[in-house]
Formats: sequence, C-alpha cells, structure tokens
Amino acid sequence: MKDQKGALTENVSEIKGGVNQRMNMLINKGEILRDLVTHPVALELAEHVLGATFLLSSFTANIAKKAGCLSPSIVNNEENGGTRLVPSSHLLPDGPDSSVPYKVPTIAATGPAVSSSLKEGLCHGTGQNLTDEARIGLLTFYVRPQFRQNENFFLGLDPAVVEQSPERLLDLLGYTTWFHFGQTDALSSRKRLRAREPWIPELRLKTP
Repeated sequence: MKDQKGALTENVSEIKGGVNQRMNMLINKGEILRDLVTHPVALELAEHVLGATFLLSSFTANIAKKAGCLSPSIVNNEENGGTRLVPSSHLLPDGPDSSVPYKVPTIAATGPAVSSSLKEGLCHGTGQNLTDEARIGLLTFYVRPQFRQNENFFLGLDPAVVEQSPERLLDLLGYTTWFHFGQTDALSSRKRLRAREPWIPELRLKTP
C-alpha cells in the first residue's frame, strides 16, 4: 500500500516484532496471476473437491516477514513461517474455540519453493517467520456456487480486466448463472456487457 505521498507502507500493524503484508484482488495485478487460477491442475483439484461447478471466492497473497504471524499461506518450511496444520481437524463438527486458553497440537506443512497445498476444512494458520527473508504465499479459495464470494469482483475488478478475460475466468468470477442463482433478464448477457449495448429499458405505463 502507499501513503498520500506515494511511499510504500505496511497494511498490517506490527506483530511480535515483525509485520505481514496482505494483498487483495490479485486478479487485477497481471495476466500471469490470472492464469494461475485457471491452471488445469488447480481446476482439476477444485473440481475433485467441489464438483463440476464452482466459483473463485478470493485470490490474495500474504507476505510473511521476520517474526510475523498471520493467517494461512502457501508453505515452505518451519523456519520461514510455513503453514501449521491441526491434524484431523477436518473431521470435527466445529473448529477450536478461540475463547478457551488451550494449545492445539500442530504440524508443519513443508515443501520446496513454488509448492502448493490443499487444505479442505483443515484448521490452519501461518507460523512465525524466523528468517531474514520474506516468504510470499498465494491464497486461492474456490467455493461451491451457492456461496457468496469473499472478494467482490463486480465492485473491485478493473473493467479492462473484465473485457479481456477468457470465458472460463469469467465463469469463475461469477459472471454466469447457476440454476436460480445469479439470474438476469434474457438479454443481460456477457456479450451485451462487453459490447456496451443498452440494457432492457425501464418499464413504464403506456399512455393513450
């Protein structure tokens, strides 16, 4: 983020001697990032878990800096704050009660650079980064189509990104219908949106 003078600033306050930075709306940040959410491997994993139809709920990043501790990100190792997992927590009816002061055993999910992890229902969070290098993690969150997305793509997307996005990406962003969800009138199509054609006009009483 930048202040009024254009200088870079942190968007997360100091935590245990360090800071973490959160970035939202990565869909706006470049084609190379947009290609990641439609990568065949990512879509195959999402379909295996969620079924044939799903949406992109959010695509964000966490930059874990020295001694920082924040929420989940893609793993590397224990030293640089890789994701901590609560084993078998996906089998519990509810997550741990944060108001109860007990410690929950965790394990580290580790892997080489540019690794990815799939955490369906597992309680998880970022560990402390004890190294002198920031660790960058991309968080891609897909959901079933009946759920509201975490990021408001209709409000936050650059119109130029919408115009140049392929059909599959627009489907993921929610520019489509699913049964009775997301209905429009028959002429309010993506083709009409891109062509900037007029919408069906306001209904008025016909006067004699």
